[in-house]
Amino acid sequence: MIESPILSLAIIFVACFFLSHIAKKIKIPTITAYLTLGIIISPYALNLISPKLLITSGFFSNFVLGMIAFSLGESLSLKSLKRVGREIASISLSAALGTWLLITFTFWLFFKCPFYIALVLGAIASATDPASTVIVIQEYKSKGRFTDTLLGIVAIDDAWALIIFALSLSFAKVSVSENTHFFSVINKSIIEISGAFFLGGILSFLFRKLSSFVVSSRERLIYTLGFLFLNIGLSSLFNFFNILLIC
Repeated sequence: MIESPILSLAIIFVACFFLSHIAKKIKIPTITAYLTLGIIISPYALNLISPKLLITSGFFSNFVLGMIAFSLGESLSLKSLKRVGREIASISLSAALGTWLLITFTFWLFFKCPFYIALVLGAIASATDPASTVIVIQEYKSKGRFTDTLLGIVAIDDAWALIIFALSLSFAKVSVSENTHFFSVINKSIIEISGAFFLGGILSFLFRKLSSFVVSSRERLIYTLGFLFLNIGLSSLFNFFNILLIC
């Protein structure tokens, strides 16, 4: 085990640099190499990560998720949403519901789990990680209708997953406790999602209006990072759904 978090970061960055070149040589997405590296150096394998770095991993996760959300918002436009909006809504909803129902009934019928536990497991399975999709699209510079549709699905898919999870968790809590109200959990999820859209819209408006004061590339970098951290910080403060804070 490496005690120094700085040394752990150095190992991660240097290893990622060389692995990205290897991935390009063998023609696989670099995200595959990064994921493999994460498994190898994790505490469950070579254990090369400092515990101090693991403690602060929540900060890195929130920051990266915010960057991904920002990147998604940058890639999407009202024009593209009007063109593929119907496909985005139908495909993302079908994928989330299909996964939820498949996993739920699989655990309920074949593994004999209690139905409320199977519901929660199905809801967890319906959530997706946008990071790998966005990284692959950016790496290969993909453009077009399919890419616009895919980015839209990635952006909105976890919103459906959150709603499904709220429904499943509410049912599970009601099943095991009489003191839990079904609609209280649902209302909380609705507030998280709508609040995220509202906050993202306000910050996006301010970001565009105040950008006229930016005159150099250095200022643009500071300005963008400042709004990005503001976005992430406010979403954490109000417990809003980070991935929906699309600027």
